[in-house]
Amino acid sequence: MDHDPGLYACWNYMIKNSQSEYVSNSNVDDRLLPQCLERHIEVLDQNHNYDLAYCENAITHHINDSYKNYKYLEAVTTYPTGPFNRAKLLHHCYPSTHPVWRRSLHDKFGFFNENYKSVSDHEFWLRCIAN
Repeated sequence: MDHDPGLYACWNYMIKNSQSEYVSNSNVDDRLLPQCLERHIEVLDQNHNYDLAYCENAITHHINDSYKNYKYLEAVTTYPTGPFNRAKLLHHCYPSTHPVWRRSLHDKFGFFNENYKSVSDHEFWLRCIAN
C-alpha cells in the first residue's frame, strides 16, 4: 500500500469484511482487564435490546502502565459511565475505548466517517442515538 488510508477507513474495511455479530476496536495504548470483551459480549447476549456495551475507563499518566500496577494510583483519571444517557454522550464519548457493539448498527446507520482523523467513532454513536 502506497498510502495510509486512515484509522476509520481501516475500521470500515474490517467491519464490511467481517462475518461476526459483534464488532470491537482495539487501540495500541489500551490495556484491558482479562475478561473485558467477554463481559461486554455477555451483556449483549443477555440483553437483545442493547446494541452497545462499554465500561468505565481509567487513564494512567505513565507510559505502558498496567491495570495491575497501582503504585501510581494518584496519577489515574477515571471516566465513570453510569447508565446510558443521551445528554452525557453529547459531551463525552463514553464508549471511546474498547466498546463492543452489534455489527447490525452499521446496516442501520452507516459506517465511520473517513473524512475525520479522530472522533468519527463519537460522531457514529451520536448518529445512532439521533436515529
